[in-house]
Order: sequence, then C-alpha cells, then structure tokens
Amino acid sequence: MVPELYATLTPDEFASLREVSKGHMQRIIPDAHRAKLLYLGFIKQKLSGLVQTEIGYLHVARRQLS
Repeated sequence: MVPELYATLTPDEFASLREVSKGHMQRIIPDAHRAKLLYLGFIKQKLSGLVQTEIGYLHVARRQLS
C-alpha cells in the first residue's frame, strides 16, 4: 500500500492537482498547494514547469472511483 494515495486533499488542493495534470497550466496554483503536492510526491518540478507524477495520477484515479 502506498500511503500517499490515501492523503487527504481539500477540494481546492485537488483542483490544483487536476490543473497540473492538464499540462500547460492555465492558471497559477497557490504556493501552499504546490508545496503540499510536491511534499506528497503528486507533482514534481521540471525545467518546463510542474508535472504530475505517477502517484499523482493514481491519486486522481482512486478519488474518481470513490
């Protein structure tokens, strides 16, 4: 079991995670959301910007199935 999959995100934090998953973000996510999502490993910083990680995709999928 991967504990990060069961991390609790607020609706706004989840919206930020979904925004990153779109690729080229249309809006800037709040610094606090970015910090939490980076800490949990749901996103990572690349030279091209923020990208969602595999664990981030799994978290979104798990939440959509619930």
